Amino acid sequence: MVPGNDWLRQPLWASWSADGIRPATLFVSTDVQSGNRFILSPLSGAGGVSAESFPVGQDVAVDDIAVSNAAFISARFPWLTPTARLNLSEGTSRILADGGYFDNSGADTAMELVHQLRTFGLSQLACAQGNPEIADQQCDCPIVVVKSFSAPTS
Repeated sequence: MVPGNDWLRQPLWASWSADGIRPATLFVSTDVQSGNRFILSPLSGAGGVSAESFPVGQDVAVDDIAVSNAAFISARFPWLTPTARLNLSEGTSRILADGGYFDNSGADTAMELVHQLRTFGLSQLACAQGNPEIADQQCDCPIVVVKSFSAPTS
């Protein structure tokens, strides 16, 4: 870890900011009981419709985990590290294993995130064009898509 950089110690929900320069990180794990994908990410609902995600919004900040723990949960290798128990709420937990059991490359997760962003963008476009009835949510949340990146100058 780089001295003075405490990113890995931050709570997962606080590890990314929409106006920051650090990309959002999604950690993929596998729910042992269901066999489905389980996403650990600062983006609420990043798993889409086919996966659970944690944390869900900032309401769980008290029970949140550090970024380093999310990374370790997503990289549980058989015979080296046991499965992890993640407490979601009082009396509710998930047993999680390596994310490679479900999505070894992360491509499924990336494609679902792209689909979510595209759907959201089309909904916001419908709002901007004066068609809020075809949008599935409120028309008060602008979205800006930046196609290139350059590091800020000091």
